[in-house]
Amino acid sequence: MSDNDEVELDLTAVVPLDGEVPDFAAMNEWQREHWAEGDRWRLRTLRDWEDSQTGLRVVRTERYSVQADDGGPPVCTEVSDRSHDPRQCLGCSRRTAWVADQVRLESQAAGLELANAAFKSGREVFETPPFNPLWGTEDELLSSVGQGLMIAGRDGTGKTSFGQEYAKRRAGLSGWGPVMWDLPVAVLPRGERVLYFAMDRPQQAREAFVRSLSPDQGDEVNERFVFHESPPVLDLSGARGQEWLLESVARFEAGMVVFDSRKDLGDTMDTKRLSGIARMTQMLSGLNVEVVFLHHPVKEYRRGTPALEQVYGHREVFSGLGSVLFIEGDPGARDVRIHQVKPLRKPVTPFQVTLDHATGTSTRASRVAEAQARQLAEQAARYADAQRLDRLRQALGKHADAEGWAPSGAVAKELGVERMSGSEYEDLVATSARGRYAKVRLLP
Repeated sequence: MSDNDEVELDLTAVVPLDGEVPDFAAMNEWQREHWAEGDRWRLRTLRDWEDSQTGLRVVRTERYSVQADDGGPPVCTEVSDRSHDPRQCLGCSRRTAWVADQVRLESQAAGLELANAAFKSGREVFETPPFNPLWGTEDELLSSVGQGLMIAGRDGTGKTSFGQEYAKRRAGLSGWGPVMWDLPVAVLPRGERVLYFAMDRPQQAREAFVRSLSPDQGDEVNERFVFHESPPVLDLSGARGQEWLLESVARFEAGMVVFDSRKDLGDTMDTKRLSGIARMTQMLSGLNVEVVFLHHPVKEYRRGTPALEQVYGHREVFSGLGSVLFIEGDPGARDVRIHQVKPLRKPVTPFQVTLDHATGTSTRASRVAEAQARQLAEQAARYADAQRLDRLRQALGKHADAEGWAPSGAVAKELGVERMSGSEYEDLVATSARGRYAKVRLLP
């Protein structure tokens, strides 16, 4: 083996075949200095072979740290001029493992501390204010401390835009005041973040999020938001997933968690998994971490006044939540109506919201405009009822007997409906029987 070969090997020690004592003359200066047993630096044998030309055993070694003086992580001291591959370096591998262990231990400790924070003394419970809003007022309350929130709506009606706008106002980003839809929004305390799970089309959610932000807000967003751009690998309905989520909330100091969207957390008809997600929600709510779900309605829903039963999935999807908002509107429309189908206190009267798709901001119609719209709707309903009643009286007058009864089929034909049962006139008449001999008359 030539001198050049020894120089290229750098950390190669040449040892006689018949002994374990190294040939210090063949070692470089670093090897001679740090070979001694008991030193904090050791050499580990990586390759061992016999050089047939010289009759010597060639030992390829690599140095690594047993323990740093300050108790810190192992240190890689590779000084070779040759390219250094951290994946093959024992020092780098040990350092990576040490850091991962420290993060795990710190996360577990933080998660345990967060879990213990759920214990409240009797005095704390007694002194808890009965009204502690996060979004809204006593008369119009959309979200409150310890209560989960869900925003449901069809694709393209603004679920993600509304959810992100609310999160930005909760985070107190500059340019996003603490008011949304003319209702006050409580800003997260300094140091707390929003943990946003962008699970449904994360690229689209990211584009929507940055669309309304200026280029110089990067540091501010970094201080207030953490994004997870995929569904969690761990099942959040199970103990391990919930432990991971608690650790994440503690590590990032999250005061609000947004799941976009609920369907990506698992089957919404599997009662076992649903109970696990409900438990997870209650754990976070008990720690005063606001939980927000964005969700979809049942496929049959198209438009019209929504109800809680039209939220997709088993009732356990929303039973553990405090407030459920339902967006009524057509995909891509600028104007939609917000219905609170599950109220925290008294139901909030439905109101109209105009969404600016370019900026991701929304404005509520003025109270005067809302009152006028309601008045016009009531007038139109009364007029429609009067029209229905007038048409029904005319149809009955042609076929009614002395007591006011008329054949149901004849009246239906006059009104242009297939049958009276199930028609728009059903609530205005009394029916004597069913079948071909059924008769109807006007309700008193």
